[in-house]
Amino acid sequence: MSKQILAGVAVLVCCAVFSASGAASTAAGGRSPEWNKNLKLAVNDAAKAAEAMKAMPEADRAAFAADVLAVLQAKGQRMADKTAWANEFAAIAAGLTAGSGGAKSTVLAAVAAGIGTACADPETRELTSGGVVLLGALAKGMESQLQGDDRVAFASVLLSTIGKQKASDAAVHKQAMGMVALALFSGAGDAKDRVLAEIFASVDVADLGAVAQAFANAFNQRNNGLDNDAYLQVSQQVLQKVAARLKGQPDAAKRFASAVAAFAGGAGNPTQFERDLMGKLADLLAGIGATPDGFATALAAAKADMAAEGAHVKLLFMKPWIGLLRGLPFVHENRPPPGKYQYQ
Repeated sequence: MSKQILAGVAVLVCCAVFSASGAASTAAGGRSPEWNKNLKLAVNDAAKAAEAMKAMPEADRAAFAADVLAVLQAKGQRMADKTAWANEFAAIAAGLTAGSGGAKSTVLAAVAAGIGTACADPETRELTSGGVVLLGALAKGMESQLQGDDRVAFASVLLSTIGKQKASDAAVHKQAMGMVALALFSGAGDAKDRVLAEIFASVDVADLGAVAQAFANAFNQRNNGLDNDAYLQVSQQVLQKVAARLKGQPDAAKRFASAVAAFAGGAGNPTQFERDLMGKLADLLAGIGATPDGFATALAAAKADMAAEGAHVKLLFMKPWIGLLRGLPFVHENRPPPGKYQYQ
């Protein structure tokens, strides 16, 4: 079958599934009239999305969320203003989560899958460089509208989902992981420390270097206007949360080393920072079951991983990427007043 025929079939399917009449679910799988009634409500308003979700049986809520997000994805393909669409998508996804009740974990998984699909090439289903910016906007938008524990849970499930998603090449995959991590952290509000700990606990080990390099570039000492003592103090506070989250994980030392390497990479004087910090980590290392010598080896490996990923991740801080990253607090051209710090 030719590509032209396949494209025609895809268009016909999209028209059938995402028609304006609201018959999306019926075309996709014989949904009930009540289902389609709630679908029409949910795709237009975040508050109504929460109400519609509550009206669904708990066992159907993840599937209902997937249907709503599929309609929104099709709408996004028609909209020229992707920023407005991303805001709408995130608001409705957050509304669905708010109304999910006991099905929250499966609904968050459906939202994460919907975000991954929305950012992928519609033909290849792969993430491309063009989808990375949109991915960051959706991740930050969704995270910023959640609260507390939901922010931590969503960070974990989105990192896992995007980590498993196919990308057009290895560089795009690394950029996507760096972007998701920064966006989740930026949107986490008062849960920033917990979300950062979850990022280093959840991301695939193979992606730790890219994520650490992204944090070193974005949320560093210079961009935050901190002196050496203040940066060291904040680093210690955050690393305590990271160590607590990693306790009991078999690869805790490797993951903790990546978090330390991220802070060291963001320091004005990395060598001096590392020397000052290492003298204060004895209790944290003991808590995760790491010896000083073993951790020194893990830290050297983590810094090597960061260096290897540097070329890929630095693309996130160059135009056209910077257009989105200006929306992430304290990145280069969007610096804070002196004394302000993103982790607090």
